[in-house]
Amino acid sequence: MGKKARNGGKRGRDPHEAERRQAWDERQVLNCEGKTGYATENAARQSAGWVKAQNPSAHQMKVYHCPHCNKWHLTNRGVRPK
Repeated sequence: MGKKARNGGKRGRDPHEAERRQAWDERQVLNCEGKTGYATENAARQSAGWVKAQNPSAHQMKVYHCPHCNKWHLTNRGVRPK
């Protein structure tokens, strides 16, 4: 009987999946280290407004919640200038 027949045609689980997932999560947390994190969405929005007020020609800032550090960050990626 072939491997396909024994396991119902499903691929076997990656034995290193847990290690890879942990390494991915650790890299994502490291990505947050250089960013300013805000405790609340409102605080992040206020900061984005301040950035725009200081530099009117700057791109609009977008606020997003980070699932890795559980804080709020700012970005101008994916935001079209107005």
